[in-house]
Amino acid sequence: MRLRSLLILFGVWCGAGVRAAEGEGWLRAPVLVLEPPSHAFLTNTTGTTLRCAALGNPAPSLTWVDAAGRPLQPQPGLREVLSDGSLWLSPATRGSAHAPHASYRCRATNPSGTVTSRLATVSTVVTAGVAVRVEAWRAAVGGVGVLRCVVDEGGWAVAAWLRRDPAAGTPLPLPDAGRYVYGSGGRLYVQDVTLEDGQAAFQCQVRHPASLAALTSPPATLTVMAPSARDGAPRMAEKLPRMVEVLEGKPWTLPCLAHGHPPPHYSWTREGVVGELGSVGGGSGGRVWVRGSVVGGARAGAGDAGGYTCVAANGAGTDTAHYTLTVVQELHVTAHPAHQVAAAGGRATVACRVEGSPVAEVRWYKDGAAILPHAHGHIMLQGRDTLVLTGVGERDAGVYQCVAANSVGEAQAASHLTIRDSPPTLRHTFVEQTLRAGASVSLKCTALGHPPPVITWTLDGRPLAPAADHYGGQRVSLGSWVDPAGQVVSQVNVSRVTHLDGGRYACTASNAAGSTSHTSPLNVYGPPTARGSSNVTVVEGTEAKVSCPVAGYPLAGVTWALHGRPLTPTSRRAPRGDGTLVMQRVEADHDVGRYSCTATGPQGRADTASFFLSVVKPPVLAEIKFQEGLVEGMRLSVTCSLLSGDLPISLRWSRDGRPLPRDSSLTETHSQFFSNLVFGEIRGRHAGRYSCTASNAAASATVSATMHVQVPPAWVVEPQDVAVVGGGEASLECHAQGTPTPTLTWRKATAGYGVRRVECGARGRLAGEAEAAGFPVHP
Repeated sequence: MRLRSLLILFGVWCGAGVRAAEGEGWLRAPVLVLEPPSHAFLTNTTGTTLRCAALGNPAPSLTWVDAAGRPLQPQPGLREVLSDGSLWLSPATRGSAHAPHASYRCRATNPSGTVTSRLATVSTVVTAGVAVRVEAWRAAVGGVGVLRCVVDEGGWAVAAWLRRDPAAGTPLPLPDAGRYVYGSGGRLYVQDVTLEDGQAAFQCQVRHPASLAALTSPPATLTVMAPSARDGAPRMAEKLPRMVEVLEGKPWTLPCLAHGHPPPHYSWTREGVVGELGSVGGGSGGRVWVRGSVVGGARAGAGDAGGYTCVAANGAGTDTAHYTLTVVQELHVTAHPAHQVAAAGGRATVACRVEGSPVAEVRWYKDGAAILPHAHGHIMLQGRDTLVLTGVGERDAGVYQCVAANSVGEAQAASHLTIRDSPPTLRHTFVEQTLRAGASVSLKCTALGHPPPVITWTLDGRPLAPAADHYGGQRVSLGSWVDPAGQVVSQVNVSRVTHLDGGRYACTASNAAGSTSHTSPLNVYGPPTARGSSNVTVVEGTEAKVSCPVAGYPLAGVTWALHGRPLTPTSRRAPRGDGTLVMQRVEADHDVGRYSCTATGPQGRADTASFFLSVVKPPVLAEIKFQEGLVEGMRLSVTCSLLSGDLPISLRWSRDGRPLPRDSSLTETHSQFFSNLVFGEIRGRHAGRYSCTASNAAASATVSATMHVQVPPAWVVEPQDVAVVGGGEASLECHAQGTPTPTLTWRKATAGYGVRRVECGARGRLAGEAEAAGFPVHP
């Protein structure tokens, strides 16, 4: 091994790093910053380690699954998951349980969702006892000879062709020049064949990317036939491939072989290119060469793909062959937007952009599980590359991935969808009904919001509770559930109604973002009857609607009194025709007291109910604020102060809409009028949007502020030593996290040349050919 140079790393993170979502202080959903390769190998002497790394907050956990998505169980001595989340596979020794080919995926999971890596296929490479041979075709003098190197195991490629003439003692390597053309598919083309070529012995030498050793075939000879005595028009050889596929960046060839006498002359043209390839004014800008009967290129590019035509001609006639070259590119996928926030019940779209061709398929996943649009009525595909969700709810929050695949491998990109806290909306409500005693009735309300709302029920403004009949059965029952569309459904069932079940029913849907309600009467025939005493509490400064707790239907009228005196209507406080009392801008000094209402039936029968109305002042909080320039390791105290409000009042903290997690560096201290949040040692995980909420018997108030924390760079993936075969490709990976997003610079130290800057690619990857990039090279 020759050590060509040393790469030195200064700073961190090459190019744009992984950023937090807009409006968030720190990264949330998992993001893969290092995926296992599409292809890896095991030999009988070396194992392999599939590396995987992800960022997120909380830090994602890494697990491995097989191609079918089944969790991978460790098998000591065969495969193990290392402490950094990498998957280690032991060497494929004789008797080991390794399959010839096995595929794995890495999964990164935290509470925000799951993201899955591309598929990594690990092949077991046999280096001992591999059979290599050369197949030779017959060729006429002056024509083209073809030799093909055949290996009975996959993955081996021709590194060199050797020729030994009768007078030579040892075989000598043949150059890919002059009469000799190294062709695709392990072929060697010998132009202008001579009788001496039939006396030489040819051998091929092959290498495998996973092995430093080369294998050499036994000698084989090319059968050379004397020229035909008669002229004959060219006839194209049928067994050569006409549809050729090549990986981008790899060499390629298209052979045109015809039998005829005299030996034909070959000319090439290309679809869409004027002129003969290889001639003055023809060709493809120097990318494509023509060497006798073979056309090719050193590094296939997308511009080389297309149709090619070969014409073989001699004095006796011509023949034509058409070829199609497909250049297979490594795919690159981006998802837009990378993060989006949708309102409950709204619409979300994830667009997947795939670069590279051909694209065999595009699959969609949510949190690592395949999405089947026909199984989800609210999810549909627009074309192949756009996923549309309608009526989104809590069930739709998570990480969406599009995975594109072709013969090179897979590429993936992810988009994180969160549901914005949104006040509930009522999607279904009940209507007014009139019944006779003994009937049964069901009242239903359906609501959508985020977080999922809680639906409560009242009758004439008093909480509705289940009730049993005389036989112990449930006469009045309440139930709630979430339907497949993510809507909360709540229902009240009343069997054998009595006139006491009549009144104004209200369903109220509430969550942290707000509340909404619907009210409608249930009329049950019967005389006016007071329900009993139940006090009422309202919030100062709000509008209050108070129902008279007297059952019966029909009613001729309802009158109100305060402290035993008839209530005089004012512009701020007045009864309505439906029997409710409406108070605008409730005032504690004027509206507190004992109220009574009298309901009268058509025959003059009446009943009176009374209750005490209390007024509660809602909490008012001072704004909270975080200072700028906070750095990991600092200490900080933030105070949430109560300015006013009726006691008792509770104070609680949350971060990003969730209760504060247990944290040894974060404590809360409370008193009657304030609450302190104390950071003993600020860490990056503490960044986020903090809220302080004060609640009393009637209302809640919240103040919020965002805490930003500067975090020094820290390694997520450090580069490791790489050894490659000369001329092969290699890459060094390094990834880091920090706030602000770190930058990365590579330096290469070469003996006698000092240190110089090296350009790097996306996501902290340095890649190149072994000789150029300065990796350890094996000759």
